[in-house]
Amino acid sequence: FNGIRGVEAMEPLESGTRVLAVPAPNALQVTPDSPCPRWADPVVWRSAAWDLRLALLLLRVKQQAARAEGLNEARAAWLDLLPQSFDTPIHWTD
Repeated sequence: FNGIRGVEAMEPLESGTRVLAVPAPNALQVTPDSPCPRWADPVVWRSAAWDLRLALLLLRVKQQAARAEGLNEARAAWLDLLPQSFDTPIHWTD
């Protein structure tokens, strides 16, 4: 993939074949119907778009990791892989 992330099948796959599975406890996921977590303000949660809800979940996971609060091993390993910082074109000065 020339340095771009992706998945490549090494042989033909039948339609509907699962190529990746992530156990639910290891996934961060939000939906429009996601209930408000105990640690979140219900008004903020209800009015938040999916990306803000996901960001709040990620911040909570990072907080749990910093406090060593019941973070499962797979999620802790995943968290270690995330970049500590990044930039985007909107922040570039040139």
